[in-house]
Order: sequence, then C-alpha cells, then structure tokens
Amino acid sequence: MQKAHRPKWTSQLRALTIKNARLIAKKPLLLLFAILAPFAVFPLIAQLTDMFVTTLANTSSFGGFSYGSIPAQTLSAGTLPSLGKGSLIFVMSSNGSSSTSSRSAQVMQRLCAMTGLQMGSDVISFHDTDEVANSIITRYYDLQAAPVSGLVTWSDSDSIFSYTISTLSQSYTFDNQLSTLALQQAIDAAILSIARSSTSYTAGLDSYQISYDFFSPGSFGSDTLNIDNNDGDPLAGVQQADDLKKQGSSALGWFTLVLVASAGSLSFVPMMALVIEVIVKEKQRKLLGVLRRMGLMESAFWLSVFIPMIVVCILVSLGASAGVTLVYNRLPIFKVTFDVLFILHFCYALAITGMGCVIAATFSRPLYINLSLGFVTIACIVVNTVLFLDYSAALGKVLPPQAFWFTKCEAIYAKILLFIFAPFFNYGRVWADINIVNNPLVDSPSITRFDFMQLASTTRILPSISSTLTMDKKDLQTFQALPPTAVYVLFLFLTPIFYGILAWYLNQALPSLEGFSRPWHFPFMPSYWTGNPKRRVLSAGDTLALEKEKSAQTGTVRMVKLSKAYKGVTAVKEFSSVFNAGKVYSILGHNGAGKSTLINMLSLGTSPTFGDCFMFGLDIKEDAGELQNMMAMCPQFDVLYPSLTPNQHLQFYYSFRGDHKNLSSGQLKALFQEKLAAVNLADVANVPCSRFSGGMKRRLSLCLATVAESARIVFLDEPTTGLDPISRRGVWKVIQELKRDRVVILTTHSMHEADALGDHVCIMHQGRLRASGSSLFLKNKFGEGYQVTLVNRADRSPVASNDELRDAVESYVKYALPRSHIVSSAGGAMTVAVNKIERGRLVAFLRALKQDELMDWSIGNSTLEEVFLKLCTQNKAVVTEEEGGQATSKPICRICSFRPTEVVHLYTKAGVMIEIPDVICKICADNVQAVPVPGGNNEINESTVLVSFSEYMARSLSRHQPIVSSERDSLLGLGLSKAKTTVSSQLKAVMLKNLYLHSKEKKVNWCFIVFLILFVVVSVLAGQFLPRPPPGCNDGIFFTNIDDYGITCDPIVYSRNLQKGTRTFRPFHVDVACSDNNADCAGGLRSPFSFDYAAFAVLATSPNGFSPSVGNLVGQQIASFASGLSFMGSPANVLFSQNKATDDLDATTFFGTTGSNTSTKSDKITPGSSAQKIDATSVQAFFSTQQQKLISGEKSLTSACPSYARGQNLNGLVAADEADFAKQWNQYYPDLGFNFQKLKVDSSAININLQIVSYPRVKFPPIYIPSIAMLPGSIKGIFSDCVAIQHAVGQYDPYADPALGTFDQVFVSINSVTNKALQSFRGAPTVQALVNPLPEIIDIDTTRDFKFVIYKMGNGVFVMFFILTTALVYPRLVSLLVLEKKENLVEMMRIQGLNLPSYWAGNYLYGFCVIFLFNFLYAVIAYLAGIPQVTRMGVAYLFLIMLLWTHGQICLVFFIAGVVTKPTSSGLVSYLLYITAAGLAPFLILSVGSSGFSIVWNVFPVTGIMAMLQLVMGFGKRDLTRILTNAAVMFVCSTLLGLIGMYVHAIRPSSVGIPVDPLLGLSSLLGGRSTDRMKEKDIELIAARKDSDVAAHERAVQAFHARGTDAEPAVDPQEALRIVNLRKVFGKNKVAVQDMTLSFRLGETFGLLGPNGAGKTTALSMMTGLLKRTSGSIVINGKSIGPNKNARTEEIGVTPQFDTVWPEMTVEEHLKFYCRLRGIPKNAITGMVRSIAESIELDGDAFKQNASGLSGGMRRRLSIGIALTANPRILVLDEPTTGLDPETRRQIWTIVDKLRRSGDKCVIITTHSMDEADALCSRIGIVCDGAVRVLGTQLSLKKKFAEGLKFTFRFTVKVVNTAENSPRVLVNVEEARVSEITTEISRATGLRRLTWALISSDLTYACANAPLSREEEGISWMVSLQCIARETVDVAEAFLRVSQACDRLGVEDWALNETTLEDVFVKVVGA
Repeated sequence: MQKAHRPKWTSQLRALTIKNARLIAKKPLLLLFAILAPFAVFPLIAQLTDMFVTTLANTSSFGGFSYGSIPAQTLSAGTLPSLGKGSLIFVMSSNGSSSTSSRSAQVMQRLCAMTGLQMGSDVISFHDTDEVANSIITRYYDLQAAPVSGLVTWSDSDSIFSYTISTLSQSYTFDNQLSTLALQQAIDAAILSIARSSTSYTAGLDSYQISYDFFSPGSFGSDTLNIDNNDGDPLAGVQQADDLKKQGSSALGWFTLVLVASAGSLSFVPMMALVIEVIVKEKQRKLLGVLRRMGLMESAFWLSVFIPMIVVCILVSLGASAGVTLVYNRLPIFKVTFDVLFILHFCYALAITGMGCVIAATFSRPLYINLSLGFVTIACIVVNTVLFLDYSAALGKVLPPQAFWFTKCEAIYAKILLFIFAPFFNYGRVWADINIVNNPLVDSPSITRFDFMQLASTTRILPSISSTLTMDKKDLQTFQALPPTAVYVLFLFLTPIFYGILAWYLNQALPSLEGFSRPWHFPFMPSYWTGNPKRRVLSAGDTLALEKEKSAQTGTVRMVKLSKAYKGVTAVKEFSSVFNAGKVYSILGHNGAGKSTLINMLSLGTSPTFGDCFMFGLDIKEDAGELQNMMAMCPQFDVLYPSLTPNQHLQFYYSFRGDHKNLSSGQLKALFQEKLAAVNLADVANVPCSRFSGGMKRRLSLCLATVAESARIVFLDEPTTGLDPISRRGVWKVIQELKRDRVVILTTHSMHEADALGDHVCIMHQGRLRASGSSLFLKNKFGEGYQVTLVNRADRSPVASNDELRDAVESYVKYALPRSHIVSSAGGAMTVAVNKIERGRLVAFLRALKQDELMDWSIGNSTLEEVFLKLCTQNKAVVTEEEGGQATSKPICRICSFRPTEVVHLYTKAGVMIEIPDVICKICADNVQAVPVPGGNNEINESTVLVSFSEYMARSLSRHQPIVSSERDSLLGLGLSKAKTTVSSQLKAVMLKNLYLHSKEKKVNWCFIVFLILFVVVSVLAGQFLPRPPPGCNDGIFFTNIDDYGITCDPIVYSRNLQKGTRTFRPFHVDVACSDNNADCAGGLRSPFSFDYAAFAVLATSPNGFSPSVGNLVGQQIASFASGLSFMGSPANVLFSQNKATDDLDATTFFGTTGSNTSTKSDKITPGSSAQKIDATSVQAFFSTQQQKLISGEKSLTSACPSYARGQNLNGLVAADEADFAKQWNQYYPDLGFNFQKLKVDSSAININLQIVSYPRVKFPPIYIPSIAMLPGSIKGIFSDCVAIQHAVGQYDPYADPALGTFDQVFVSINSVTNKALQSFRGAPTVQALVNPLPEIIDIDTTRDFKFVIYKMGNGVFVMFFILTTALVYPRLVSLLVLEKKENLVEMMRIQGLNLPSYWAGNYLYGFCVIFLFNFLYAVIAYLAGIPQVTRMGVAYLFLIMLLWTHGQICLVFFIAGVVTKPTSSGLVSYLLYITAAGLAPFLILSVGSSGFSIVWNVFPVTGIMAMLQLVMGFGKRDLTRILTNAAVMFVCSTLLGLIGMYVHAIRPSSVGIPVDPLLGLSSLLGGRSTDRMKEKDIELIAARKDSDVAAHERAVQAFHARGTDAEPAVDPQEALRIVNLRKVFGKNKVAVQDMTLSFRLGETFGLLGPNGAGKTTALSMMTGLLKRTSGSIVINGKSIGPNKNARTEEIGVTPQFDTVWPEMTVEEHLKFYCRLRGIPKNAITGMVRSIAESIELDGDAFKQNASGLSGGMRRRLSIGIALTANPRILVLDEPTTGLDPETRRQIWTIVDKLRRSGDKCVIITTHSMDEADALCSRIGIVCDGAVRVLGTQLSLKKKFAEGLKFTFRFTVKVVNTAENSPRVLVNVEEARVSEITTEISRATGLRRLTWALISSDLTYACANAPLSREEEGISWMVSLQCIARETVDVAEAFLRVSQACDRLGVEDWALNETTLEDVFVKVVGA
C-alpha cells in the first residue's frame, strides 16, 4: 500500500508563520494601537505625576509642619504686590482699648484710602478671636485666592504702633511671604501718612514703595570646585531644604511607581488583544479543526504565533522604551538607559503574548474573552497597588515596602502564583528596583541612572543612604536577601515558555467548538508522543481483522457497525458500508440524521463510540496520524481567512501539506492559476476573500480541498450550497475529476446533485443507514417509476378559484392513475408519481393530456428526492376516533368521475371474486369486467382511452362547491389585520426586546451579579476601614488642637489656638528699648544685620570620601566654640547707594538720625564701618566689582587644602586664620544692600522708593580656613586639613535659632526704615512690627502629610468603585447595539416599520432604566453603610450625579456602538475603557487640588463624572454655580457624543439597508438627479439579448407608468409592485442593475432567477428598501417610494437570505416583538402571534424554544412569520430554502403556497434551486448582468428553449475473464455495447436526429486504487449514456417504444425527461 506524504514539522511551521504574519499585518489599526499605546502611556504618567506634584508643590510634610521646596532657578528682582481688588484683610485689637481701637481704625481707614479697598468688605474688623476664627475657616479659600490677605492684630500703645501680621502661609520663604511684606508696606505707608497729616489725605501725595533684588555671583575658578558626592552638585546652605525636598519626593514614590507598574503594564493589553484576535478568530471560524484534520502539529501552531509576534514585541518595546526616554528628566524613576528599557519591555511583551495565548486557548466566546481581559486588568491594578504601595514618607523609611513584598505573601504558593501567573507583577518589581536606585533619598556615590550594570548585577545594589535619614538594619538585611533585578527579568523571559506550554495543553485538553478534546492526561500517554497507540490484537477469524485485510488489499474504506452516542443520544447507529476508490459517495439525510457526525468520525474529528472503520488498511482509532495526511476536506463552512487572497490561501495550504516542495515559484504560480481557473476564480486571485460573495467563497473552499495531491479520501460537506446552476455544474466537473484514484464522500441537500454526482448513494434516517446503492437502483427500488408534472392554466379554466382548479386536477389524476400519488402541489404545479405497473395506463394518460388546453405537462423519471421523501419523511398525521367517525360525502367513481362509488365485485382470470369498496361505480365495474385488459395496467393497450381533463371538468364542475374568501382565510389561519404604528408601541417593543435578550443570558447575569456584589462589598469595606476625617470636616481644612494634638476642624478650637497665642516659631519684631542681654531685641540673636551660622554651609570631606551634609552640626559647634567665627552682636556690613534728587533727604543723614535709644544693640543702623555708602550706581554693581577681587586673592588648594583639591590643580580663596577669614568675609560678602531711588520725608509729602538687595538662593565660592585647632573633638575627625565655608541664604528652622534669610532682612529693613522716617516727625510714635503665622490650617488639597492625604485617597477609592459598580452594564449594551448592526438586524427592524429615532429612544430608555437602577442600588447601599463620600454629597447632589452618569453612559454606549463596527472589538474597547477609567480614578482624584478638575474634563463622560464627584463630594466649599456649570457642560457634551455615535451608526453603510444621507437629506438637492445613464450601444446590446416577451412586458409597464407622475403614479388595483428603469451603480462604473422594469401582480408567485452576481438580490434589496437605488421608480400598492426612503413597511414583508432572528429569543418573543413594532393592539397580539405560528407550523414545542435551538428550516419559517406580522401584500423571499433538506424545504413550499393562494398577496422569490422555482412560481424572470433576459411561465420557457426529449440509459458492461483483458479490449467491448444500444433505440423510435453522449463510465476512473468489479464470470462496470431528440416527438409514443426497446436490450435503468427549468437557465445564462 502506498503511503501518503506526511508533512514535516518545519513545513507546517513555515506555512503557519507566514499565514499568521499576514493576518497580523492585515490588522493595521489594532497593530498601530498596540505599538503606540506603550509609547504614549509613559509621557501620560509623567503628566499625571506633574499634576499631582503641582498640586502639592508649595508644601512638604515633616512632623506636621510644612516647608517650602527650593526651586532650582535664581529668584529675579521684583516689587511687592499691591493691595488691589480682591485683597482680604481681617483686623482685630488684642487689648480692646478704645484708644488702640481708634488709632488702628484710623490707620486701616487711611490704608483703604491709599489702596482703594473698602472697609467692611475688603478690610473687616472683628472684636474677638471667635469671630476671627469663624471667618478664617469659612472664608479660608477666599483668603487663599486673594492676592494679598492676612490678619492684622493691633496691640499698640500711645507711643508705639504695635501690630502683628498673621498669614496662612506656613512656608517661611521669601516668595511665600510676599503677602506679609505687602501688608507691612501698606500699613507702614498709612502710619507715615498719618504722622505727616492725621486729619486729611490727598490722593497720590504719600508714596512708600519697596522693591527687592539679589546679589549675583560671578564666574570664578573656585566656583567650579567639586567637593561633593561626585554628581556635580556641591553641598550648600540649602542642603537641609534639599533633604526636605527629597522627603517630599519620597512621599510621591508610591504614586509614580504604582502608575508606572499599573499603567505601563496595562499599555501592553492591546498587544495581548492582537494575539487573541488572531487565534480566537481561527477557532471561531473552525479553521483550527480543519487544520487538525489535515495533520496539524500543535507545537508548530503555537510556535508560529510567537514568531511573528516577536517582531511585534520588538516594535512595541521600541515604542515603550522611546516613550520612557522622552521623559528621561521628568522623574527620577525614568532615569534608565535605553538598553535596559528595551530588554525589560521586550521580555514583558513576550510574557504578555504568552498570556494572550493562554486566554485564547481557554475561551472562544467574545464575552468571556472580554471578561478575562477585564479580570487581568483589575488583577494588574490590584496587585501593583497592594504590593507596591509606598508609605515610606509616613514611616520615615528609605526602602519602600515593595522591597519586603514577601511579608505580604509568605506562603510559597502565593509567591509562585505571582511570579508565574502575574507577569505584570514581575514587571512592577523591576520598576520598584529602579525606583529604589533612583530614589532622591539615596545618595549614590557612583550611580546616576539605572543602567545595564545594575540590571546584570548578581547581587543587590543599594546606594548610600542620605545622612539625614536612618536605615533599619533588619529592613536592609531583608532587602539585600531579595533576588537581584536580573532574576525578575529572567522570569519575564521564561514566562512565555511556560505560557506557551500551558496554551498548548489547554488547547487540546479543553473541548473545541468542533468537539475535539484529548484526555486530561494526554501528555503522559506514550502514544501521543510516538504516534503509535497501543494496538488491538485481532485474531485470524475476527470480523474486524478480515475487514481490515480486505481494506488493505482492495484499497477501500470499510465501515463496520460504526456508532456514536452523545450523552445517551445515539447520533449514528451501526453504520456499515464499503466505499471504493474512484467513486463519489453521496450521503443524504434530513437535518439531524447523523450525516455530520458520520463525517466527523470518518475525518477523525471525533472517535466512534462503537464499531470501527478501516481506510486502506489503516484503523481510524489507531492510525489517525497516518490517515490525516491522506485526507482533504471541504467542510460545510468556508475554510477561509477573510484578509487573505486566494493565491495566499493556496500558498498556505500547499506549504502546510508540503506536497509541492520541489516546485519552483513559477511552477507553483501556474499551478495556482490552474486550480483557481477550474473554479472560475482566476480573475480574482489577488482579491481578499472578505470581498467575495457566498458562492465565490464556496468555490474557493472546494479549490482548497484539491490542494492535497496525495490525499486518497476527500470529504465534501455541501460544497455547492448557494451556487447558481452554472457555477454548480462547474463545481461538479471539479468533483468528478477529484474522484480519480480517490474516495470522495459528498453530503448534500440537493437530490439533483446527488443524482448527478453520486456513483453510490447512502440515505440515512435517525442515525441509521436506510438505503444504499446507485441512484437509479434506489429510484427503481423505492420510486414509483415515473413523474408527471402538471401545470394548470387558470386563465383558460372555467373554474374561478385556484383552489377549485387544484382540487379538480387532483381528482382527475386519481381518476386517470388510480395507483399514483401526488408528490407535491404548489404554485399551480402538481407533481404526480406513477408506478411502473401503470405504465400502460400512463400512455393513455399522456394521450389524453396531449389534446387538452387546460393543462401544460411534462414527464420524467422518478427522482431521488421522491426516494428520499419516501424513506425519510415521517407520517405526522393523527387520526382520532372523532375524525374517523365523522360523516363524509359519498366519493365519486374514479373512472366516470360523476357517478358515486359503490361496493362492487370483480373476478380475476382464475375466477376468484374480489370485493372493491368505494372505488368505482357499478356501471364502470361492469364495463371493466366485460372488456378485460390482458396483462393488467402494465401492458400497453391501444384501446385504453381516458376522457380529457376538459371533459372531466365539464362533468364535475356542477358538483364542486366554491370556496369563498372568508373560508380561505379560516383555512389559512391568518386572521391578520392592519395596524397603525405608534412611537409608544415601538419604544415598548425595543425595550422589551432588550429585556428578553439580557434575561436569557443567565450565566452572564450571574457573573454580573457576583461582580456587582463583590464591588459593592469591597467598596463598603473600603469606606469603613479607610481613615475618615473628623466629623463635620467636609470642607477639607483641618488644624491641630494644641491641647491634645488631635486633628479637628472645630472653629472653637481654632479660636482657642488664636487666644493662647501658641506659635510654631518666635516672632520677628524690633524692640525699641532693649539691653545687651535682651535676646529678643533687634540686635541680639535676631539682628537682621549680623552674621549667623545658618547663613553659611560647611563643605567637608572625610577620609573615606563620604560627604555628609554637616551644615547644621558644624554651624552649631562653630557658634558655640569658635568665637572667631561668631559675629553675633557685631555691626552689620551694610552697603547703600542713592540716586539723589534735589528735594531728597541724604541717605547718610537719614541713617544718622538720632533716636531715643543709644544702646550698642539698637534697632537703628549706625554709620561707619557697619554701613557704607558706595559711589557705584548700585550695590549690585559694587558687589560684582568686589567679587572680581576674589581672583587676585586665590591660592593653590593643592598645598593649602589638599583634601579638597584631591589631586586637581584648583585655586581658591584661603584665609590665614579665623580673623583673616572674618575680614575677608566682610570684604567680599556684605550682609545687605539698599538702593534709594527716592527719599523724601517732610510735612509736605512722603515719597520713599527703596530697593533692598539680599542674597539669592544660590551658592557662592567658599573661603577655606586651614587652621582647625579650635574645633571640638567630636567633629575634628570630619575635616582632614581645612574647613570650607560657603555663603548661602538659609531657611527658617523652627527647632533652632532663627536664620538670617531674605525675608527676615526685608521685613526688619522695612520696619527700620519706617521708624527712621517717623523720627523725622516730632512726637510721632515708633512702629513695632511682628510676624506670626496663623495657627496652621491644613488643606487636604495641598498637604502631603500622609494622614491627611489618606482622606483624599478614600475619595479616589470611592470613585473607583463607584465607576466599577455603576458602569458594569454599559459594555453589554454596546455589544448588543453593535451586534444588531453587524447582523443587519437594525435594517430588518427598519424594514418591518421601525423608525431610527424610535430605535435609539427605546435603547436610551432601556439603558437609562437599567443603569439608573444600578446607580440607585449602589447609592442606597452606600448611604445605609454610612460611606462618608455619599453622606457628604446629600440627596440632591447624589440624584444629580446619578442622572448625569446614567445619561453619560448611554451616550458613551451610542458613541462606541456607532464608531466600532465589530462586536468583539466593541466589547474590548468598552471593557478596557471601563476598567482603565476605574483604575485611573484614584490617581486623577489625588492629582487635583482645591480648584478641582478643569471644565474641559467634562467633555468626556468618564472624566466628567470624576470631575463632578470631586466637586460634590470632595473637600472644600461647594460652589453651586460651578457645579451646575460643569453639569450642564457634561450633559451637553455627552449628548453631542451620543448624537455623533447615532449619526455615524446611521450613515455607515452595511451589507444591507439604506444608510441615512450624511447631509440629512440635502444630498439630493445639492447633487441633483443621477446622470449616470448607459451608452446607446450598451442599451442596444442589452435589448438584443432580451427576449421578446421581456421587451413587450417592459413597453407595457413603461406605457402604463407614463400615465401618472412620480407624486401620483398610475394605479392598477391588481398590481402589487412596479419598478421602472430601476438602476444601481456601485462605485464609479460597476453597474449591478441595468434599468430593470417589471410589474408584479397580486395572487402570483414570481421567481427572480439568475447566476451569482447577476443583480437579483440587489434589485430585491432596492425594492424592499434594504439598499439605496441609483435611479428609477418604485411603486408599491399604487404609492411611489422616494429614492432616499425605505419601502412602505406596512405593505411589504421581507425574508432575507440570512436569518433575521436573535438566538436568545423564542419564537413567541420574536413574533410579539414585531407585532408590537407594527403597532398591533395589545389585546390582539396573542391571537395574531398564535395565528402566525400555526401558519408557519411553529405552534408546538418550538413556540417556546429559543431560536438558537431551532433547526435551519425552523429558523427560515420563523423569518417568514416575522414578515407576516404586517400582513403584507408583498412577500419577498430571498433564497428561503438554501441548505435545507427536502422535507423541510417542502414544508416551506407549503407555507408559501398557502400564502399565495390567499389571492391578496404577491410573493417574490429568488432561488438557485430550479426545482423550487418550478414548484412554487407562477411566473419566472431570469436575470443576467443586471437585466431581465427572459420572462414567462415555467412551461412557456421550457417550450421556448426546449432542447428536445432527453433519454438517459444506465447499463452494465460485462467481459468474460480471459488472459487478453487488456485496457484496450475493455474499451472495445464498451464501445460495442454502446453502439448496440444507440442503434436499437434509433430503430425503435424511428428518430434520426438523435444526439448521443457518454455521460460517465467506471472504466474511465479505473486504476490500481479503484479496480473494476471482478466476479466469477468476468469483469463488469457501469456506463451512463444520454441522447437528445432534436425533432418533434410524440412523448407517449416515444415512451412506449423506448420502454419496449430497453426490455429487449437488458438496460437496467433508463429515464425520459423533457426540457427542465435548469436546462432553460443554463441555455439563457450561458448564452
């Protein structure tokens, strides 16, 4: 036995890889999204982090007190803000004295006069602290928003103006205290103005202006000294602030890390969706099962998925790495080298690809896939949030908790699950390590970024920790014990291998859609790996052994009692047969007969339960692997990839099988063209299959079955379904060629096809083999012998009713042929089966018909369909006793047809008397007895004469009772009435339909209930356990109770804090009288012009090179022990300049004014060495000159301070000793500078314009002191040889003495200058100004203190679960709307009367009810559970939120449903948006401040609801105006979004239906009428091809149509539909319908026939409104239909080619839905539904059955029933019986005929079954190339295009066994036998013009694998011969002569056929 070619693993891998690469490339949008998503997500993360940081930029959290962060840039010069509009000042007197109150009131009034503020609104006075406390709390946000705000507390006496300025700012920096300085300037200006004139004020007379500037450092050699931690950033006086800034950055660590770990990993989900899409589509289309039957190797399949995805992974990884690189400097975590980023993302992309393979291997349904993706997304967010949550800022830890994740999952299985099943966790782990290395808390001596060295390190790398922080030793040990970072990357790299193996296992262990599955333990079965299962031992005498041996010897397929049972139901029972090579075996059976199960067993799709099958000596149970390579298959479904072309399909399948490995590319191309040309697809070889029609796809599927040249058995499962006769015949030729050397097993529902192709026919019924043999054998065995088709001519009949005529024909047939039976009666045609024993009477019958004008007829042989119906049709008639006992009218004699029957007695030839009851009358019986017929009816007797049908009708007409119309209606059971469609009925119908659909998905509903309960429970628990703010603290502002340090928001507590005067630091003020020992005086420790330790920082190095920040420590020690470095109390080094005008006071004189205090530590600045006037234009210019002198004083640091030089040739300013240091310090670094622009102080006016110059927040060149002997021993070891002191402005430190900062200098300088100016006025009091911040108020939107941020986190968590819970339904609504659009259900509803506005309104109302219910339930549960976010909202705001969110979700549903076209993609987009929005909600809520989201966020519903929730539940004052504005914006934008979705949905073209005009009706006005007309020569060509009847019909219709107009067309009461010049053009020049003109009459069934692509379906679609016409007129029931409008839905019912049903709805629900849609009254719906169900025979068990459980025929009947809900006058049926078995097909025929016989309907039908058209139609039109070619009745067309009488003979040729039986001898014997038969038939008939043709001969296909039958007496084979009589023939005479000749010749089977409708079709279309 020749073995089949076995494809190699490499061949399959190559073919599958190329195929998958093409499929991936054909999804450009998804591929682009997969690449761009990771690229875009990291900049988005950086932006979100920036938003979060910006919100909290002004504060840092440490121990409950806030600090300002130090900006990197230098502050620029500026002026103090002015007290303008919007400023808010509170005023209070501390002692309550009247004099004080009046004086302070006078000052504040003068201030208002000078600034334009209003007393009472801008400046508000209070009497006690309670009032102040209440106002501060209630107007907190007003104070924050005001340009200048604060509290001024007056406590002055008669001689002193004493006031304290208190502001909200807790950040003691210059820029944050500008409001304080502005208040001080304004108050002092008012005091000076009152001192000048207390009674009157002239605007503009007094001016007091203060500005500020900073000294600028120069560029010097010593400025480049890097005595630091090798990162280029030397230590400075701002080190402490930098450390605080680092702590603030650490507080953001968890935010950034969780975002990167979650959003970064989720950005790869589109790539996962891409791989799932490729695999699942292959499973859903059952292509994987076909590949398995062709010998697919599973490992090659999965590896072929990974190979092209590696390229995608590379592209995605490059995109992600580029995205991170773009934001390299935005965040420390992103400081990673590109190579590390690429390795990380590439490994993670591979892992995600593997996870996608596992999901695709596990699930096939889109819903479950979407749910699995949602689960992965939620798991990613939860895992990364829980395990990487960083609360190190609250605990003061350097290492965040992600370093100790083992403590969160101690169990080993938890670790394994996370490592293996959560690649996003390992991805997050790598980012956690990067975050630790790049953490600002860490001072790394050598690491500036995370590079490959850190990734490749085999140990944990922990950089040095900042000296300001501590490190827990246990934590450090735990951290260092963790695996290095490379381990996690390695896990990511190995994960796809594990996932690939898991997918490989699950894909085989889990049942597939075809039912394929292996045992769960198959990997442990040796037979799986070796391919050699354990073989059965067959004994020599065993039947199976004999069958196997015969199979091997004869090369046959032998089935032995093959059986298959599913869950106790036997699908195939003991099927036994033998199939020989070289033959086609047609397997027939009704739906559910077991054909598909048998094919599945034979094709190795499933294993038999019992029995066995041997193919060519191989066992299907043991040799499946070998047999797979011998098989080829064309399943019932198309084995096509929509995006691939035919050439690519052939290339894939050829390469997969490896049959033509040695062919060159040119040879393969030629072979492909040959294969495609055989199925007429060569012209579209490079066109994607998605653009093919159904017939083209079937032909290509058959072509692919011919690929396997080595295949020995080919399975063809309904290969010609949906093909027109010409295409079908072409396919038949291919199948005939296929059977050479092969066994071809064919299943079909076309009996004609089985008859034409099948060498052997097997008929199955209920799983059993009922009959087997050749078609002629079966017809002779089970058929009656002959079939006569009678077509009554109603127009010539005296009988008015069609029913009466049909009954008369039936009665006449029973009279003429008593033993005959009626096979079918439909459409005016009746098919009668006549038994062979009545051959003699048949001749007489034919002679009687020949002379009759009332009957057209034709004769043919018994058909295979008759045999099928006889064997498979069950008698469902039930006879009851009541029916049996009813009185019936006396039957009529079968012979005379007018006398009643009697009981008669006749005698046989043998003289035996027999009794004949109720058949004939007594007179006819006597006549029969008197003239006996020799040989019975089978003998030909010329004397047998029958009356004609006309005579018979004349005799019996008087006895027929007419059937009136009302009786006909009752017979039909269709008491249907017209109804008026209303909007309310349509809304109700749509809503109930959606409810039906969703209620049927029980499993999905339970899943949603579980998720809903889970989300609600977790949300409630989160609300209960997350820390809550104190009761009543809804405004988001808190403060500390100084009594118990608790957090509160009670104004009384705040008032007590104000009363106690507890301050966080000592106030800045200037005492007038102070002594040397008074530490609080202006001199003392806080002298603004003396040097203090915090004004400098110490640069130090240690022997090990470690550089701690020692500014604080060394500064304190120097202040205490190094007197040479202490300047406390020494005169200030002040410089001043003056641009003096004529009337200005001299500045030197101004400073020298004598005051009341002469203490050496006075508040005044004394001239001399302490204050120097300079000649430069400004102190800045002088300072720059002094800095230049540093260059000349520099010395080499190599010899003076080698520890700082570190071998570098550096210079610096070196002091000889401490005294020299002090001298140089004062010389080069003055403490302060003044620039007087204006200085006028006298009684006429006050005009002071002063610029105060201080130091900026930058570092200056250091001064080195080599002598360190005075340093204490505790710090002496830190300095090896020198101390380097660097000048810098320090920050205020509440835990040490005040620092000399810029604010201090400006504040005290203003106060000092004011006092100097007051001394110019005699008797003027002095001013004492103090600064004291208000008791700290913590704003939750600006603080970063963890214990307050957690309150805000609670809001974010609530928003997340709010979205998860309340938006759970909307993805299902999206999928439903997209599915209805995709499956053309929307267009069908429109055809049935649904308006699009009603459709959208119904869906809106249904969605609103369902979603609002979810919102309401969650709100109630949350309110009862006491979730603070809900209780804080209030009922009104909560209701507003629910309304807005419900509306927004529905609009989002409409938008997605309009934009996305595929149900799977829409579900994926919906769920990803849903989960992503919920996951990002906490981060977005945290990232906004007190101002909330921008109004722009309300444009999109998801972000809009976050913004609204933040406004109504967030902390802070609720702004009703803003809430309503945002609500209005969200409502309007959501509505617009929904309208856009509806608009796109309406204008987007679908496969059927008229899309809405994009310009909403203006296109026709703008474009005018179509001018696309045919050329004259084309019109002439089409006219020449048209039949004369067609031309005459068109002229008549056009003439009648011309009588009317478009608005008022001509009306014919009997006309149902009229089309005139109907035309359709696709694109620019593809004309599908060419000016078609037809008229359809009531009471007729019109058959519109034509080949595939002829334009018939297009024409019908235009007639019914499913497609927009280019031009032409349509008139329905006398009403014209506009070009942009649908057909009149109440007049037309459509049953399209596809099933217009929802699988989850029952028959009853479908009919009720469409009845409601039509507006049927509620009380009439039930009766009407029952009537329709009865008429379509679905009123039994099927009535309550889901459509998914109905058979194909039942679904087609349901589609017809749907069309009947309108009781239409026109019923359009587009291929209603395609793919149905004969019994089901005839059931539908009966229904259609019933409808037509009602007389008030016109039925238009398209079909590719000529038998169906012949049986149903009363008139037929054949369409070709968009035009009607012929038109007429069946019989008229047959006569017009008759080819002649056709005879078919099938006979056996036998040859005696001799040694000379060579092939040539056999051919000669066959030719002799054929010659004998042709000669005898010609002689017997006397016909000369006989055309003979050899149809088939088994000798043609005989070969080694298909030998001829050998018997003892010789060799025999079957031959089929056909002849056509081209001349006029008397059919009765020809029938008589040929019958006698065949008896003489020994012809086993013969048939006589006149021209069939299929012959007419082929002749017309072929021409």
